[in-house]
Amino acid sequence: MIQLRRHLILMRPGFEEPLKDEFSARFSLEGIVACRAGVSFPESARMPKVVDTVFARQILPRALQFIGADDKSAAEFICERIDVLTKRGNRQSGSWTLHGFAIDDDDNLARATRIAKLVMGHVRTSQKDFLKRYLSPEAFATTERTSSDILLQIYAPSNDAIWFSCGTMAEGISVWEAGFQRMKTLRGAPSRSASKLEEALAYLGVHPKAGDTAVDLGAAPGGWSFVLARHGAHVQAVDHAALDLKDMGPLKGEIIHVKDNGLKFMPEKAVDWMVCDMVMGARDTLGVLKAWHEQKAMANFVVNIKLPKSNPWPQVSEALGLIESFGWTSVKGRHLLHDRSEITLIGRK
Repeated sequence: MIQLRRHLILMRPGFEEPLKDEFSARFSLEGIVACRAGVSFPESARMPKVVDTVFARQILPRALQFIGADDKSAAEFICERIDVLTKRGNRQSGSWTLHGFAIDDDDNLARATRIAKLVMGHVRTSQKDFLKRYLSPEAFATTERTSSDILLQIYAPSNDAIWFSCGTMAEGISVWEAGFQRMKTLRGAPSRSASKLEEALAYLGVHPKAGDTAVDLGAAPGGWSFVLARHGAHVQAVDHAALDLKDMGPLKGEIIHVKDNGLKFMPEKAVDWMVCDMVMGARDTLGVLKAWHEQKAMANFVVNIKLPKSNPWPQVSEALGLIESFGWTSVKGRHLLHDRSEITLIGRK
């Protein structure tokens, strides 16, 4: 059974309602929970780009849902649509790739992978001109893309449903499978939170450089300080608790442990970077960020705020309102891959 086309937005499982709240409040779009980790919107709706949202991780534009189809039938339906795509007289002339995925489910991932292999087998035998424009998912994600490049997506949210989408990069799709840009584990990092800061910096598009100054509030055990120093920054790691620095190895920058209260600390002069991942209420964290802004104490920031378990959108909206009031070149709030019950606020002056 094939249902009508709808735009499908993916997010972290369990955050379907916060995404609905965000899209209603910010984009006047009303969605419905359509599957695990998926909220759908009418085909006529104009979707924002993934990078302009807080909770969206991937968009499947004009997605078709197949319910109750076996692997072969689903693949045949998808191949028919690819055949239609290739008959459009090269109007769709960009490079392309295919993602077949599930989220946190090995059985569904295996099913999506099987269907994707059947589809690629059809392309290799019947669409050789189209095949010439194919890029591997890794090459597609790590090389420069144009607005006409095409992403085919097969998402298996359950054992009886498949979603298929064909969209162009002009539609604001993430180049990463399911929107997951996984960061490499950093050797010597004292905690896994280091990957969280690396992801935030990649999203911001700017990294600390040699000679930059930085303050890490609530630094223990030192994961974020480690990231800043490995890029070359001179870091004041502010925390009464001990840092775990013994296995970090050589760093381009340096880390100085300042035993002080991160809630109240303020540097003697402005620094290039302020980062904060303290475990405390969101309003306390926003108070710290506001104070640093008022003191003109930073040029860039990466700050995590913890979210309430129920109805987090009002807190997220308050945070977005604060950073947007700064008037900086770039400020964003994102629920990153490495975030759980929190969002990351990112700003560049």
